[in-house]
Amino acid sequence: TPVEYELTNMIYCGECGMRYRRKVGTSKIYWVCREHDVSKMKCKSVQISEEKVFEAFIKMYNRLVMNKEYILGNMLTSLQSYKSAKQKNIKEVNNINERIAYLTEQILVTDRLNSKGYIEPALYHEKKNEYKDELVELNDMKKRYKSKDECSTAIKETTNIIKTIEST
Repeated sequence: TPVEYELTNMIYCGECGMRYRRKVGTSKIYWVCREHDVSKMKCKSVQISEEKVFEAFIKMYNRLVMNKEYILGNMLTSLQSYKSAKQKNIKEVNNINERIAYLTEQILVTDRLNSKGYIEPALYHEKKNEYKDELVELNDMKKRYKSKDECSTAIKETTNIIKTIEST
């Protein structure tokens, strides 16, 4: 199994988005973009010495500690506000579900009317297509509302970072 280093899977290239990998040079250890390492034409990023990466981390950590209320406090407040607004979408999802149930019922009624010959075939197909198109739209909207709640994870992680900083 490959050796895992402290920074493995944590550094991403600002040019192409690929992960950096650790590379041992003749006198230093570097972190380099995987794409750049394959071909300098694929990515224009440069390698960074491990020493510089740790220096940058320490500098950012210290800034975060010094400004935790301004940065993390505001971030946590914003995430909680966003989550609260997102929870209001539950009512919208319920409305969508009610409309889906209504349209499904209308499709069944239209099918019964058609099977008994009470509705013209052209009108039947027109109505059924209208209902199905709206159902597709509503189901797409519902998926967007019910997408994975990344906000809760971010709130939990931010809270953990604040607790970690406060305990040091």
